[in-house]
Amino acid sequence: MGWSLGSFAKRLRRVIRGRVSGTQLHRPRVVPGFPGTTPPLLYSANCSCSSASSGAESSSTTSATALTATGHHDVAYTVATQTTEPSWGYWTDLLKFTALGEEWPANTRSRNHHFFGAIVQWFYEDLAGIRPLEPGFRKIEFKPEIPTAGLDSVSASYQSVRGLVAIRWRRAATGMELDVAVPPNATGRVYVPASNPLTVTETGSGKVVVADQADSVKLIGVEGGRLIYEVGSGWYQFRIAKK
Repeated sequence: MGWSLGSFAKRLRRVIRGRVSGTQLHRPRVVPGFPGTTPPLLYSANCSCSSASSGAESSSTTSATALTATGHHDVAYTVATQTTEPSWGYWTDLLKFTALGEEWPANTRSRNHHFFGAIVQWFYEDLAGIRPLEPGFRKIEFKPEIPTAGLDSVSASYQSVRGLVAIRWRRAATGMELDVAVPPNATGRVYVPASNPLTVTETGSGKVVVADQADSVKLIGVEGGRLIYEVGSGWYQFRIAKK
């Protein structure tokens, strides 16, 4: 299954219009879809009550982000894509909501809240992996969190003040493909899912070369089973050979 940040993500982006005004206090909510046993730390972090403040957002909105940050990305993917109650998919696919609810049940008193909109942030920053490291996207991180199974491709793009920022990853018969676009006057830091530099090539110039020998590509480190490359502005196509 492929997932461009269209389909489900696009539907959510379209309906996220709610803004909170005034001072409101919200009771704790149950976060959606933790299959099996939920780690106590995650549960307490994601089910706490929001503070009483103008524009406050419940911390339960960050369930997918928190799961990914603590190494539970496959669980985060399950949370983001399920359609049973409670979930975003339950709202959009089964209840046909055209805006975000205030609470998970079908009879939520309001269907124009931004509280649960953080899922779209997770799409871009974790599933696709685009994050600005410096103001104005002067330095950009490309660090996709790729589920173990269930998803074969993701693509996302953003028109920054410097130009197009884009990424695409795809499982292929020969291994993994990871393409990134870095706008002019910017640099990128690309996390490639591989531990051996000799298994990673770059083909953006039309020639197949070992990645760290390609123009404007420099291997700067290894972290968590991923090679980290620093790149200049341009379009890069990394290819990771199947083990």
